[in-house]
Amino acid sequence: MLVLAPTGKAVDPAVREGAGDEGYTIAKAMQLLRDNTLQLDRSTLVIVDEDAGRLARAIIANHDQPITAHEVAAQTPSAAMPESVRRIHDRRASTLQRRRATYQSWQADARSFPWAMTTARERHNSRGRAQSLDYGIEM
Repeated sequence: MLVLAPTGKAVDPAVREGAGDEGYTIAKAMQLLRDNTLQLDRSTLVIVDEDAGRLARAIIANHDQPITAHEVAAQTPSAAMPESVRRIHDRRASTLQRRRATYQSWQADARSFPWAMTTARERHNSRGRAQSLDYGIEM
């Protein structure tokens, strides 16, 4: 017997209480099925939590990927969220924005690096052998 539920928090008690031999979240079960590491046959009894059933039907019917709570929150208007969820969502959004800015800055530096190296090499090579490295400092 296999237990499926939307969260691990729902799977663990069901398995502990003997509802099934093993249990997975819907997302994990779908991943294992895609990877061919979870084998189901005619003798496998699958027990599905009601919420998990709705989620599984939506994923299968629409060929959708499971979505995270963050993605659901991003699609939900701010006014509809509880205050604590809104604060977490806003903190995550600002963190993502900061990470994107850092990454874009890093990309710009990485793109300009070959040009800077070429310029430095040309400057070094343009000094002729006859050109002195003397900077006019007398000893």
